[in-house]
Amino acid sequence: MRAAITLANSHELLEVQQFWYRIYVAEMNRHAPDPLTNHENRTLGDPLIDSGNLFVARDESMQIVATLMTTIAADVDLGKYESLYGLEQLTPSQRKRTSITTKLMVEPSYRCTRLPLLMARATYEHALLLDVDLDFIYFNDHLVSFFMLFGYRQHLGRVVHKDYGSVNSMVLHLQYAAHLKALGSPF
Repeated sequence: MRAAITLANSHELLEVQQFWYRIYVAEMNRHAPDPLTNHENRTLGDPLIDSGNLFVARDESMQIVATLMTTIAADVDLGKYESLYGLEQLTPSQRKRTSITTKLMVEPSYRCTRLPLLMARATYEHALLLDVDLDFIYFNDHLVSFFMLFGYRQHLGRVVHKDYGSVNSMVLHLQYAAHLKALGSPF
């Protein structure tokens, strides 16, 4: 299975939001009381979509099969993510070198392939170009060991996400090349 990974453009956003809805709402049965969820149009929005670096992977038939978005903390109000990761304490210069990763979603048939790894690597390389030092992410228990392989470490441990309940808050120090190499990180 092949997939091409690119940064999304504005013409792809509706298709991305339909993909998000299909994965989060239809498949994962996450029905958060979120005004960004539109059941009539089957779309799931995100307030960071216009300011984030949104990566999409498309299969040979040009269907979206994965997404991943990183947002630089200095670029936008991160809303609920500020407290979720304890980012309120960052200075303006630290915010320029800090990102959050959201919307890692992969089509079921691609989950046990190299695609999640390739998506993570593409965003990591892009973040390095942007001089990001810290990246924060949260996810459910079953993905902790997967992200630890990349070099993510526990940050605040288990935290309560207002829409999805208890999740794991982790951080990656992108510039710690020696640490990443010692771990055998794909980064």
